[in-house]
Amino acid sequence: GINAEYGKEKDDANFKLMSERIKADELLKLLREEKELLGDHTQALKNQRDSQQALLRKIEERERQLQGGVTTLEKEIQLKQQAIELHKKEATKHSLNYTELKNSFDTLSAEVEGIRSKIADKTALLEA
Repeated sequence: GINAEYGKEKDDANFKLMSERIKADELLKLLREEKELLGDHTQALKNQRDSQQALLRKIEERERQLQGGVTTLEKEIQLKQQAIELHKKEATKHSLNYTELKNSFDTLSAEVEGIRSKIADKTALLEA
């Protein structure tokens, strides 16, 4: 009686312990698998971060190159604008010089015509 019941209780307790041990082992296995998955995911995220940082560095370098190009073009434009202004001043100076020369030419032409007219008149008087 008592020994048999005690043996049955002992067997039930052992069975319960074994059952809990199996559950604990399975839970531990699941936790290890989850830890491994999380580790893989973490590594994937780190790799993604590293790739994005490398891409960002390339983009920043390209931006610096483009900014350098823009600065160079701005300096070129400034120099060309200065050259244009210089050419405008030269053109204005030449235009004024042309106007003065044209006025002088017109005055001299009028004087020459006046002299020719006088010569023609004197020649006509001498021939008469």
